[in-house]
Amino acid sequence: MDRLATSVKRNAKKEKEMSNLKKPIFWAPVTNFVYWFIFFLVITISIPFSDKQKMFIYLLDAVFFIMCVAYVIIAFYRHPIDKSGISASMWLAVSTIYILLGGFLLFVLLNSLDFLYSESPLRLLPVVGAGMLPCGIVIFVLSLLSLMSNRKSKQLAGKQDMKSL
Repeated sequence: MDRLATSVKRNAKKEKEMSNLKKPIFWAPVTNFVYWFIFFLVITISIPFSDKQKMFIYLLDAVFFIMCVAYVIIAFYRHPIDKSGISASMWLAVSTIYILLGGFLLFVLLNSLDFLYSESPLRLLPVVGAGMLPCGIVIFVLSLLSLMSNRKSKQLAGKQDMKSL
């Protein structure tokens, strides 16, 4: 009887934790990408750059990239994947898209360096790719760790259920 009562209390506590989450972690990488895109489109549309201005924009790029990666890492730390209500396999899919898209944009950068010096605002797409790639890798690793810990906890729960029978 005591086991049943503690089990019911534990399940109620888990449900309460799930309902207390106000902002799903899924929006962290989405807002990261939107911030990147809007920020660099606003800065670079039809502005002729001198060398000093280019260096300043690349410095801003580096600072903003570090802020975006830190945002994703802090968001994962504060709201672990299993508590967000989104499965770790969904996170694997999101991170894979991030890695593929970021890698493609970086590939464009490496194969056509003259593309960076054109006047088109699209010249910063490889920079966005450089930001997406590490974020995708971080999300991929965290979701793999979450999948492995979920699998281990399910195995342990199964063994404990077998012992109680």
